[in-house]
Amino acid sequence: MRIRIAYVVVAVALLIAGNAGANSIAVTTNAAIEGTYGLEVDFTGAQSNAYVMSGDRGVNPHPWSDETGLRVRFLIDPGTPAGSTLSMANQGNIRIAQFFMDYIGRGVKAVLFVKRNSTGDSWRLQCYVRDGTHGTDNFALGGAGYLTGLTPGWGDETIVEFEWQAASAPGANDGRVKATRTQLNNPSAVTATIFERTDLDNDDHFLNIMWFGSIGTGEVGNPEGYIKLDSVSITRL
Repeated sequence: MRIRIAYVVVAVALLIAGNAGANSIAVTTNAAIEGTYGLEVDFTGAQSNAYVMSGDRGVNPHPWSDETGLRVRFLIDPGTPAGSTLSMANQGNIRIAQFFMDYIGRGVKAVLFVKRNSTGDSWRLQCYVRDGTHGTDNFALGGAGYLTGLTPGWGDETIVEFEWQAASAPGANDGRVKATRTQLNNPSAVTATIFERTDLDNDDHFLNIMWFGSIGTGEVGNPEGYIKLDSVSITRL
């Protein structure tokens, strides 16, 4: 698994959280999408955490400094390194990433979910983001759309780029989130927008930390199976 360092990126520590026999995460050759190793996330139906985390400001300091705009690029294959597929009967929402402001204190500001489509072999990517519209600071839908399965026969390996941007000033309401996809093994594939929202009231938000893998609190429906993740890079906008 390659953690690319570009511009300002994160120093990444591999931290595993979870219970024995529950969800797990491992760096293996079976999960490689690009290069020799990849990150294999095993969903066993249990509500537990197993993730890669960017180093925090205390125990594991890193270059993040109240970031107001970030782009995260990663490769994903919701198929399986172990030769089976995530259960259609227990598809649910699988929380694969969340982004924190201060980590402890002001909490999660954006969340990414993967979900099996209700029919066929396609998958969807969904985002929820904190939005302060109307004087509140609740989670709002940042967007959702197809992630994989658009071109049969080319596999589900997909490049995803996710962007989060704080609003430019108080009252501006021009904060945004955006995600794009590129089917990795399709020679005719073009980059397409999965979702984009540009009207967020989040001028007083910033990001300091990221979890990436299996975040158990968001796994709805107890999914069973594996997801491959690979080649993560995080840069400032």
